[in-house]
Amino acid sequence: MILNFQSLNFKLDKKLKKFSNKKISKLELFYKKIIDIKVLFKIENSTNSVNKFVEFIVRIPGNNIVVKSTAVSFKESISNNVKSVERILKRKKFNFT
Repeated sequence: MILNFQSLNFKLDKKLKKFSNKKISKLELFYKKIIDIKVLFKIENSTNSVNKFVEFIVRIPGNNIVVKSTAVSFKESISNNVKSVERILKRKKFNFT
């Protein structure tokens, strides 16, 4: 599984990248044929504190899974996205194989 990170409007911190890598690597437990995952980090211009946007594009044979989340922190957004992708992979696992 290949992980591609991209950040818009800021420089990606090593700690955040390490946290993301740790969380995302758990997805291979649910589906072994993941080709790659593109992770997009973005700080949106907003008046409230909920402005950390994270998008996952998970490529698997035959399909792409796109999950987006906005939260107060990047860690919370990453956790939400990982949970969503886990649910999708568990639910559709038999359809993918």
